[in-house]
Amino acid sequence: SDSSSQYWIGAVRDPQDPRNWKWVNGNDVTVSFWNEPGSSEVCARFDGSKGWLWVGTDCQSTLNFICQHQPQTCGRPEQPPNSTMTAERFEVGTSVEYSCDEGHLLVGPTVRSCLETGFYDEFPPVCKKTASPLYPKFSMIIYTAVT
Repeated sequence: SDSSSQYWIGAVRDPQDPRNWKWVNGNDVTVSFWNEPGSSEVCARFDGSKGWLWVGTDCQSTLNFICQHQPQTCGRPEQPPNSTMTAERFEVGTSVEYSCDEGHLLVGPTVRSCLETGFYDEFPPVCKKTASPLYPKFSMIIYTAVT
């Protein structure tokens, strides 16, 4: 197989029960996508030449790897047209507040929080133009009460 499409996935045989697989952090592998499930190899890899299915492999093989990390920020969120967005930072645990310009009504959340996943907890709001007033502005309205 082409080594450029081969990646470690962090799954190894359970030394106590070689029929089972564990992630390198010790958790059980509960879902798997094996191309060759009967392999006797101790480690596993993604095989890009086989539709990214899993293949048992020698743990000493030189393969590519993908690093996993926890996001530190969600990045700058979308700002709807005709709105003001207030935020000092965009890091995990912080919030962004929205308000609409005069003549617009906020539809959706006024606050969105940056989650540990690196995504905001809500979709961005929309600022809808409010309908024109029912009556035009007059300096004075004269009416007569009917009895």
